[in-house]
Amino acid sequence: MALHRSILLVEDHLYIRRMLSETLTLALYEVTPVATAAEALAMFHMKSVDLVLTDLHLAGASGFALALAIRRSGGKGARVPILGMTADPLLEDEQRCGDAGFSAMIAKPFTLATFIAAAERICG
Repeated sequence: MALHRSILLVEDHLYIRRMLSETLTLALYEVTPVATAAEALAMFHMKSVDLVLTDLHLAGASGFALALAIRRSGGKGARVPILGMTADPLLEDEQRCGDAGFSAMIAKPFTLATFIAAAERICG
């Protein structure tokens, strides 16, 4: 993933959201952090993003529901890479990610290098 790409970060835990946002910003990504799927969907339609990085298990609507909504919105929603993240990776989550339209999934905690490798793989 080239530097200066725009990331929509969706994470409901404040500490994790701040930590990821700060780390990715220091790595020269433009990060728009939000806490909920509803906020993410609204921001996705207002702002151009190159990647959606979302927790799978958000409070309220899940990351799975968010990915489905983005994919069903058509246009840029059909093309944007969506990277799911979870602290509790289950085999069934991989299947659900594929069904919801995720491009890939990574386990938390992850290193910046792991994120960059995953992002480069799905963003080209």
